[in-house]
Amino acid sequence: MLLGVPFGSQKGWTILTALSLLSYHYFETLTWRRFGARVRAREFDIVHRLTPLSPAVPSPIARRCARAGVPFVLGPINGGLPWPAGFGHVRAREKEWLSYARGVHRWLPASGRPAPKRRR
Repeated sequence: MLLGVPFGSQKGWTILTALSLLSYHYFETLTWRRFGARVRAREFDIVHRLTPLSPAVPSPIARRCARAGVPFVLGPINGGLPWPAGFGHVRAREKEWLSYARGVHRWLPASGRPAPKRRR
């Protein structure tokens, strides 16, 4: 266990995904530094971001590709579906407590989605 995050048979996938946010962003920053000029020069017909990823992790490269006029494809998606009704006991067993905060990704700057309206 690291920082209270269970590994091994006690998965906690949602928190692992949340913790990976910084590494994904850093990877895409380095990738854009290396290939950004070539994308803007339209040396590529398409940019394809592969797994491992989560649909809750925004891609700064997607917006940059759009500005360059180069299509961007995301996927195949690795998870991201909500837990089905009736499986709360499995969610608890797998330590998926962070999955209750699924919509928080909408507040990330590169998500391109409007933030959810606050309830009054």
